[in-house]
Amino acid sequence: MNTYLFAVYDGEPPYIDSITARNLNDAKDHIIQKYTFEDDDIFDDWDDFVKYKEDKGIILGEPYEISEF
Repeated sequence: MNTYLFAVYDGEPPYIDSITARNLNDAKDHIIQKYTFEDDDIFDDWDDFVKYKEDKGIILGEPYEISEF
């Protein structure tokens, strides 16, 4: 398992969140699950999800494996 870091901005001060996953695609799926709220549409595609969240005022950065830092 790998740890992935990604930036989040939701109108408050930006912060770094983390997800533990097997690979990058799995990490993106976990982020989609974590940041999908009751009134949100359901997405399978990362780019569509990020664009949808941007339209709602939540900016999600690209996840990076912690070892890249």
